[in-house]
Amino acid sequence: VPLSEGIAPRMIDKNEIDPHAWQNLLNGKIYVANIAKALKAALPEKAGQIDYRAAVYSAEMERLNQLIVDDFAAIPAARRKIITNHEAFGYFGDAYGIVFVSPIGMNTEAEPSASDVAKLINQIKSEGVKLVFIENMSNPKLIKQIAKDAGAEMGGELFSDSLSLPGGP
Repeated sequence: VPLSEGIAPRMIDKNEIDPHAWQNLLNGKIYVANIAKALKAALPEKAGQIDYRAAVYSAEMERLNQLIVDDFAAIPAARRKIITNHEAFGYFGDAYGIVFVSPIGMNTEAEPSASDVAKLINQIKSEGVKLVFIENMSNPKLIKQIAKDAGAEMGGELFSDSLSLPGGP
């Protein structure tokens, strides 16, 4: 069973699929169902345990999904804009009504043009964005300069492709 079976792909452009589907917790529930299906095929004698654990984990994802929905509902839709240095939060933004803007795009190794950076600074100013966030695996230098030039402050770290260090958030 393909892990992503049942998840609608989100396209970055006409040739590239966004690989960050798990950031929508309802997609995470699909992953759990697909994993459980494959595990039961491989270990039919453990089907009951697999079903139980999948149900518990799915229920926790549902609870967390609702918590996220409720938390973001408290923020006016016009203020749900996040500037970050890595365009890895599309599924999260689509699921929870948040607009993410990145000067770099999906490739953390890419360098935006001076024109792209200037446009982003102007957008931050014109839309009154107050906080700019850094993705935890990226070099913060550019995004910090953008925040400074736009008169915004740095927000916290966003975790897209990794977990924090032990004892971290």
